[in-house]
Amino acid sequence: MPEYSYKYKISRDSLYSPLSYGEHFLYQVGRIHCNADSEIPIHTQLDYFELTIATEGKGTVITNNEPVEVSAGDIYISFAGDFHRIISDKDQPLKFDFITIKSQNETISACMEEIMAQNHAADRRVVRDEVILQLVSRVIREVKKQKKLSEKIIEAIITEIFV
Repeated sequence: MPEYSYKYKISRDSLYSPLSYGEHFLYQVGRIHCNADSEIPIHTQLDYFELTIATEGKGTVITNNEPVEVSAGDIYISFAGDFHRIISDKDQPLKFDFITIKSQNETISACMEEIMAQNHAADRRVVRDEVILQLVSRVIREVKKQKKLSEKIIEAIITEIFV
């Protein structure tokens, strides 16, 4: 995958070989600080959910050709089968965290399917939740600096994100 224009990027990318944490899979997690000209090119969401968490600045998430503006504090949910890209604002470049996850837990999966059915339109996918923002930041930190019980911590955090 080619590199794009960013000020800063940390990422754990396991799209083709996800990391297993109990009943959950972690496909990607990371943080990107965009430049004014940054764009995350169009890509397909496979059979997982992705959260894009705007931490500073502004940008546009374009899902299935429907643009949605995001700004600091917004969490944009991408669903399986989506085609999406992200464009940073030129005046207030976007900084965002992201996590791509899937659960094998039947109850969680059923709830996620319900959320997907009720919020399929691109303009219904933005939520604000300070706890989720903090949880994703913790996963990034745990993945970056693995410790003795990091796997258990990551499993618990991903469970909490889903719940």
